[in-house]
Amino acid sequence: MKLPRYMNARIFFAFFLSLITFQVFAQKGEPVIISVIYQFKHINDLNKPGKPYTQEMILRLGQNESRYSSWTDELNRKLPSKSVGKITQSATKSSGSYNFVPTVMVQSRGIQNFDLLQYPALNKLIRTVTLGSSNYQIETSLPVINWKVGDEKKDVGGYTCQKAIGVYAGRTYIAWFTPKLPFRSGPWKLSGLPGLILEATDLTGEVSFLFKELNKGEDNESTAQRMVRVTKVSEKAFDRASAVFEKDPMAAAQGQFPVGSNKPQLAFIDDNGVIYYGEDANKIYNTYKKELKQRRDNPLELKN
Repeated sequence: MKLPRYMNARIFFAFFLSLITFQVFAQKGEPVIISVIYQFKHINDLNKPGKPYTQEMILRLGQNESRYSSWTDELNRKLPSKSVGKITQSATKSSGSYNFVPTVMVQSRGIQNFDLLQYPALNKLIRTVTLGSSNYQIETSLPVINWKVGDEKKDVGGYTCQKAIGVYAGRTYIAWFTPKLPFRSGPWKLSGLPGLILEATDLTGEVSFLFKELNKGEDNESTAQRMVRVTKVSEKAFDRASAVFEKDPMAAAQGQFPVGSNKPQLAFIDDNGVIYYGEDANKIYNTYKKELKQRRDNPLELKN
């Protein structure tokens, strides 16, 4: 008997969660010494080279570790929320409390709530990501990039930087690093040079991390991941779960909730940060799915 699609997604997530043997809590982290803000640009749709995905990213650096995340999202969270439509809520009282309908947040630009933590001395890379209603942690080794350091130099943000060329995930990057800042880290997963990477661009011009500003760490600012409680999974298991969620977020998210839970409602966040609920969200999401079929996907990582 062929199962409905939402049942397939529920069964997959139930199986996926059954593979998880433990949950972990956020590590303490280190005080931030400096932080760097980058202008990130990525032409993620080759049909629209003139409309790249852009965002400001922040790299917080401690003595032995760093955390990379979205600075744009941090700033947006401080602004008043812009929303359209109504948030559905059940008025059925049960056991002395009201049952709220769970909400599935889908963003037009894909997964945004993530932290990327580098531990150069331990050769460790940790990614924490929110998917549906849960937070996941994926631990791997730092990528090995065979950088070729050249003699060419230029000024970036007031620092004299050296040029280096390296290949990672199918892209060749030109990076500019400064030995004056002795951190073996950089934006995103780029690392391994004898100094902080302040700028990096791939040869096609489709991906770039451009320096915007550098600041001293603030009081109580930490490199620790923001998600307090996370579930540790393998990279392969997370990628499979992520693919299922992207294909049908409503069914996949319902598979995360206990059997008998209220059917979740959709909330869709457009490119401008406006949140749509209910029927408004469904209409815009359906249009969004049609547009996705027309795009020529150009992922950040072309190959492993």
